[in-house]
Amino acid sequence: MWRKAAICLVVCAWLIAVGATWASAQEAAKPADANKANDAKPALNAADERFFEEKIRPLLANRCYSCHGPDEQESDLRLDTRDHLLKGGYSGPAAVAGKENESLLLKVVAYDGDVKMPPSGKMPDEEIAALREWVRRGLPWPAGVDLKPVDSIQAARQSHWAYQPLNPQLPAEANKRLAADEASNKFNWSA
Repeated sequence: MWRKAAICLVVCAWLIAVGATWASAQEAAKPADANKANDAKPALNAADERFFEEKIRPLLANRCYSCHGPDEQESDLRLDTRDHLLKGGYSGPAAVAGKENESLLLKVVAYDGDVKMPPSGKMPDEEIAALREWVRRGLPWPAGVDLKPVDSIQAARQSHWAYQPLNPQLPAEANKRLAADEASNKFNWSA
């Protein structure tokens, strides 16, 4: 009786192992979903983060935020986070990581086609080139970074402790001690 139970256990374990192997092989054989590949965030290196902070964030905040931010979304499009950028609006994803020709954002800022952004006038070629490079790099966007109006960024910088002027005045007690130390440390030249 114990022998039959042991054989049953071995057979069950073997069936479970074969089933798990077969399931993982089936999963590996599935084609990768293009949208999931687009959603994958590229590894952010220092150069990409600097590029985003110096070129892309100010550009999006100055040119796009007022119409495509959290308060207002023209064409149901938000450009204040990477996820919203990839999701897009009524016309589909605003940008496709690494694919310039499939990125609607690059077409509209280049004034190619019916939709032209920003509506106030075409952006300078340097800004369009920066957006093109950003798409080519895979749309790197630092984790946890949401765009904010430039005014609020500047206000935050001004109120941050690191940007406050230094106050060189010592408390009164420290001044008394310093004066006493200086008096006792004077070299007597008359001796």
